[in-house]
Amino acid sequence: MNDFHEQNFNNMNGQYPIGGWYDNSNYARQSYEWGQRRKIKKLSISTGLCMIAFVFIQVVLLVFINLLNLNSYYEENTLFKNALDILMEVFCIFIPFFIAALLSNRENKHSIFNFETPRSVKLFISAIFSGFMICMAANIISGYFQVFLEQFGLNGEVPSFPTPTGAPAILLYIVSISITPALVEEFAFRGVVMQPLRKFGDKFAIIISGLVFALLHGNATQTFFAFNVGTTIGYFVVATGSIWTGVAIHFANNFFSVIINILNARNEALATDVYQKVMTLAFIIGIIAFVLFALDKNRVRLATPDMGLTGEQKVASYIFTVPMVAAIVLFLSSIVNMLLRF
Repeated sequence: MNDFHEQNFNNMNGQYPIGGWYDNSNYARQSYEWGQRRKIKKLSISTGLCMIAFVFIQVVLLVFINLLNLNSYYEENTLFKNALDILMEVFCIFIPFFIAALLSNRENKHSIFNFETPRSVKLFISAIFSGFMICMAANIISGYFQVFLEQFGLNGEVPSFPTPTGAPAILLYIVSISITPALVEEFAFRGVVMQPLRKFGDKFAIIISGLVFALLHGNATQTFFAFNVGTTIGYFVVATGSIWTGVAIHFANNFFSVIINILNARNEALATDVYQKVMTLAFIIGIIAFVLFALDKNRVRLATPDMGLTGEQKVASYIFTVPMVAAIVLFLSSIVNMLLRF
């Protein structure tokens, strides 16, 4: 056996290629692409299992509430509801995704548990105002989207609950709606989901994490809104080099909603006035901030490394795993069920 044949014989694990000469470079490329797909699929499986765990734990907790006849208490007592919502956030989202992070390999773990501060204070502040402006725009568009759904006899209404009264209940309300989701959900979606995917391209990672974030919101209007907000936050996390930017934007968006709800429960006219003035300021300051952000030399540009895969191949590799397909079916079923429930 000459040297050339011997080399290719060894490369094929003792088997000659069928049909003639063996292209070693083509085989290496295909092996590399297959390896990249396997890495994407592993991340998909991990996230899919977390999403299924989210549903399972939530169902268990709701069954437990039913058994204790606490349904009406949950709906009427805001202190109890917000305390339980915090626990749900921790048990249904934080714990499954934290376990997934701990079980990831060293490289992914390093990217997930990277809690560095933004590259500059100026970049951080301009990103927050820019992100908040985009969230407000997404909120307006989502309102029109809800009206659009209802024109076709579909339920686009976002579930609402009584607004708390009294200092302890309001404080817990702020923690439940603003602080806990900002910390837990940013760790889960912009940390555990997005960061390991960035090696396959920042745009891909941002869009996938935005989709996962959106699906977990459970109804059409919130899903539409959450995708826009999720991709926005994802971009600013990448561009500033810090997950704390995402936490800040997420908190600002939710905190504004909390303030408007509290004001609306007491004085609807005042709430409307505050809402309109804040929205106007958000767009004025946001546009200025976005220009400053775009001109900032510290801004991280989105990277698209050559991994040998097209965008379609990466998306297909991520979506078509058994846990992810099952998770998508579960959440889409919930969304459709809400749409048809009028």
